[in-house]
Amino acid sequence: MTTIVNLATWLSSLPTDPQDKALLNMDPILATTTLRQDTVYALTGNMLGDGSLRQKVKNGEPRGNVLFEMTKGPNAFEQVTETYNTYYKELSRTGFRETTFLSSIHKKIITQYHIFTRALPALTCLHRLWYIWNPDLGKYIKVVPKDIHLMFSPLSLAHWIMDDGYYTDKTLILCTDNFSKDDCIRLQALLAQYSILTGLIVQKGKYRIRVYQGSLSTVIDLVRPHLHKDFMYKLGILSSNTPLFGQYKIL
Repeated sequence: MTTIVNLATWLSSLPTDPQDKALLNMDPILATTTLRQDTVYALTGNMLGDGSLRQKVKNGEPRGNVLFEMTKGPNAFEQVTETYNTYYKELSRTGFRETTFLSSIHKKIITQYHIFTRALPALTCLHRLWYIWNPDLGKYIKVVPKDIHLMFSPLSLAHWIMDDGYYTDKTLILCTDNFSKDDCIRLQALLAQYSILTGLIVQKGKYRIRVYQGSLSTVIDLVRPHLHKDFMYKLGILSSNTPLFGQYKIL
């Protein structure tokens, strides 16, 4: 697999905050850190969905390196296993974890799967692109990196859909509720680079991205090699011998 060699130097070349550039260039550990390219692509999709980069903070100052974590629901065991083994295993010591709890809403036992990595300098670099500090809230807020196109591929889109996509009205909705309107517009521009045309819908003051029906086949062509079979339903696809989509057909 190809790697982003000297990840910090690459990040320092991006049009980000000058202070961050200085910090990256001064830190000899960050300046030698690397991640596999496909791991970066998968992580980008997961960060647009269920993933987060956790930074410890003390007295408003970051402490130590950053780890990646993600939680998935009870129907995702096979997909979590595949994702962990393919992209995150080499970054972790403990493997992914299974937890159960009694849901007061559903009145039944719920199983969840959690992926954790080690705290790593490479993830500290990426945290600086994905988060801004909000002094009023006293915490980091996730944002869409201005240069996300450099970390995005069809693999990213597939993981984004598996995390936060759903099929309705014969098209795909991407749940971007936790991002600002400007961030969602940036993501629309990103998708347009792949000839995916979209609109914004608003629900309770939150924004979601709706793929135009005419672009759904483009999405399917892009993500089909990367989408786990258990999540094809998020594109309205059922198992079939229909030649249009190989072994799948659209609802």
